[in-house]
Amino acid sequence: MANPHKGINLSDEAGSAPSGKNHLLVIAIDTYAHCPKLNNCVKDAQDFAAVMLDKYRFEAENVTTLYNAKATRANILDGLKALKKRVGLEDNLILYFSGHGEVEDSIGYWVPVEARPANEWEFVSTSEIKARLDAINSFHTFVIVDACFSGSLFATYKSVRPGYEYKRSRWGLAASHTRERALDGQPGENSPFAEKLLKLLNDNAEDIGVQKLATEVIEAVQAATRGRQVPVFKPLDVKGDDSGQYVFHLRQKAPAWQSAWAAIEVLPENDIAGLNAKILRLDAYAQQFPAAENIAQALKLGEKLEQKREFFQARNSLFLLRQFAHKKTPFRQQALERIEELKKSYTTPVEPEPIVPPQEKEHPKPPQPEPEPQPQPASFTDPRDGKTYRTVEINGMRWIAENLNYDVGEGCWFYDNDPKNGEKYGRLYTWEAAQKACPSGWRLPTDEEWKALVSCFGGYVDGGNVFSTLKGVFIDRKPKESSYKALIVDGNSGFDALLGGYRGPDGGYDGLGRNGYYWSGTEEDTQYAWLYYFSSFPGKLYRYASDKSYGRSCRCIQELAI
Repeated sequence: MANPHKGINLSDEAGSAPSGKNHLLVIAIDTYAHCPKLNNCVKDAQDFAAVMLDKYRFEAENVTTLYNAKATRANILDGLKALKKRVGLEDNLILYFSGHGEVEDSIGYWVPVEARPANEWEFVSTSEIKARLDAINSFHTFVIVDACFSGSLFATYKSVRPGYEYKRSRWGLAASHTRERALDGQPGENSPFAEKLLKLLNDNAEDIGVQKLATEVIEAVQAATRGRQVPVFKPLDVKGDDSGQYVFHLRQKAPAWQSAWAAIEVLPENDIAGLNAKILRLDAYAQQFPAAENIAQALKLGEKLEQKREFFQARNSLFLLRQFAHKKTPFRQQALERIEELKKSYTTPVEPEPIVPPQEKEHPKPPQPEPEPQPQPASFTDPRDGKTYRTVEINGMRWIAENLNYDVGEGCWFYDNDPKNGEKYGRLYTWEAAQKACPSGWRLPTDEEWKALVSCFGGYVDGGNVFSTLKGVFIDRKPKESSYKALIVDGNSGFDALLGGYRGPDGGYDGLGRNGYYWSGTEEDTQYAWLYYFSSFPGKLYRYASDKSYGRSCRCIQELAI
């Protein structure tokens, strides 16, 4: 007999799954006109939409988003009304809301962007949402609400029965009960509810029904918040439920060569080092995927890159450049122009040295030996424990290009308390411990030095400072993906940031392999300090103020000797 919480029959003889489209309406608000600002709602919603498009069977033309200023009361209701025409009988609908929620006289509300806190008539009531959903003839409807007091959409009966995909369904998953607040989390991160939901959807390797998904989300959130927040999963009080359930179907996996090729295409080729790396990756690709559909294209690109490499090497040789000038290659015109530049350097007349009239002899001073320039090291050995770290010079400063792994005693840990994680990712330090971690002659980089570093490669997303732990602000300042790509491990900067995760004040660990957090030496106030956060999803670099008691990774810096 099937487990009642996991009973999904995708091929039951009694019926077949719906064959229509998947529709998604996403509503999220951080920046309210009159209510307290929130931290992570838009990020949570964007991340959810992204995983639906990337991993599951959703198409961009069927996804509608209402973020911040667009999430007015009128637009929310109009967006639901528009779905009545767009969603067919075989189609499915997911509705995702993240923002402020309120409850008054047992009536639940979603708070739109322009609403005033005291004017509940400016809110969107759950009864209005139910009426709009009643009018949508979807096969499956699944509503996800990450807001305070969000349990009021549900039906009054409590039975949760095993469901089949071929039966119509109306389900809801709320971050909290009707009289319970939903936690928001640190700026730049996901809320506890969204974090666990996204992790399960991202890590999932098979089709998954909403009942199994919801069961695992509830357990994960309850454990992470130590019972302070318990999500709710129940049938919606909406017409059309036949005790079925929606199933998240994975997209068909692309051939392995496609992802490998995509990684090669973005590799830089603007200098010899970049060309060498790309040529070697192409050679490995040709050996690994000899039957790839684009193997001819790959071999042709390899030949082109080798020509480009030869041209780069010949740029300072008049006669080597002649070989390119006399061939029909993509570099012929560049070679001709470079030849003319070199010829000018050969024909520039040498000016005679000026004649200096004789002067009275002075007693010669003993010659002073010129100090020999010392080569700048590409590595540094910490005399305290003998560990050797790579270093890199960027923007006039020398950085340790690996995560620090020095034991300062109290306030530092290995991820999951496993020393093997320390070998690759270093240790995680509280801000106070990080002050003591750098070797003599090195220090934590200031916030301004971090800014100068990332500005060399495109900038960062500014998360602002911390406003609240309950659904708290995220200020998106035109994200710069280029800085993430340049500074992350194997990027073209040599900085090699790692996604080492973090340790929470409660002793829990999270984010390894997905996110990397680096302290600056600059305080925001007595409780918070500025840090820089590398997020692999969606591949951006953030700056925000974090509680000093969190365990984060550490890089050290020193001025270059003049």
